[in-house]
Amino acid sequence: MRPSRRPPIALQLSLLIIAVLLEITANFFANADTSPLTAGIRQVAGPALIVLLVVLIVGNGLVLWRQAPRSPRPIWRSDRSPYPGLSAFTEQDASVFFGREEQVTDLVRRLHELGLDASARFVCVTGASGSGKSSLVHAGVVPRLREGRWQVLPAVTPAGEPLGVLADLAVTLGAADRASALREVRSRPDSLARQLRAWRAREGHRHGRVLLILDQLEELATLSSAAEQATFLEQVATALDADRRLWVVATLRVEFLAGLLAGPRPELFASPVALGTMRPADLVAVVEQPAQLAGMRFEDGLVDQIVADTATPDALPLLAYLLQELHRAAGPGPRRPLARRIRHSAASRGRWAAKPTASWQTCATRAAPRTCWTPCSVW
Repeated sequence: MRPSRRPPIALQLSLLIIAVLLEITANFFANADTSPLTAGIRQVAGPALIVLLVVLIVGNGLVLWRQAPRSPRPIWRSDRSPYPGLSAFTEQDASVFFGREEQVTDLVRRLHELGLDASARFVCVTGASGSGKSSLVHAGVVPRLREGRWQVLPAVTPAGEPLGVLADLAVTLGAADRASALREVRSRPDSLARQLRAWRAREGHRHGRVLLILDQLEELATLSSAAEQATFLEQVATALDADRRLWVVATLRVEFLAGLLAGPRPELFASPVALGTMRPADLVAVVEQPAQLAGMRFEDGLVDQIVADTATPDALPLLAYLLQELHRAAGPGPRRPLARRIRHSAASRGRWAAKPTASWQTCATRAAPRTCWTPCSVW
């Protein structure tokens, strides 16, 4: 079993005592009293003030490091493709998830804030369709939290039955059956909170941090009624109110954010995390580093051409599909360049593009296109 990364009580108490001593020392240093005792204390107060301040800064830095450690990257399994293609990255793909390290670190740091206010513990990750929101959470954030001894609940995707998926979660947490759980979800706004409380008591996670992921939350706006939307959000908000160690991370297409801000629980969406376009250097990492893990390399200039063709906000699904096809075309074998062997254009790939891109014209695939593809909204 891994040792806990939570800051020990002794460290936290020490920092509190140091902060008090710092305040007392500062008061003596600024005291205008001219008595011999005060004058003697004032002589050592200056150096002591500096030492205590340095210790306090270092101690707080240690607390932050222990709360949000930078976990080693998981080891890639050679029986898996280094490029998941149009599917969103999962936790099992964490070893080949590159290009979003800065966003992952920022989000993990936010999840380790104190979060006394319930709405502050609801983090909504927004971005354009295909920008990698789900991948960021599942392959980037979740593995880091597990290293910190978080409990991660099964992800919830509202789909067309948001209350039903809450009932399914209740069954996972220990409810007797789905039918009774669904009735309780509809009749009691604290149903989720009660199930979480019972689960904590039963599993021994009374004081640990728990993460609930609400994936593709736009489905709550597009496939659910207003009443279902209100009940779903009320369940989540009530659970956050009741459990100060519960955090919720939601992924949401940005065009639906305004509607939810005008909905029944706008405070939950007041401080979203925006996921923007990847920088060229990050796209290079997305292309090159998984290939290196698989013992492959790209022909000179090919990576730059691919990055140039996929540097637009809506091109990540195309890039993901392209890389998977290149890996399949290369096949098993020793390290070798992914050469420019195939000339199939993007136009022959169905609805991907109206004209071929340069990287499609120069990149190789051995097999003819098997089907038509459309961009994947969950990537």
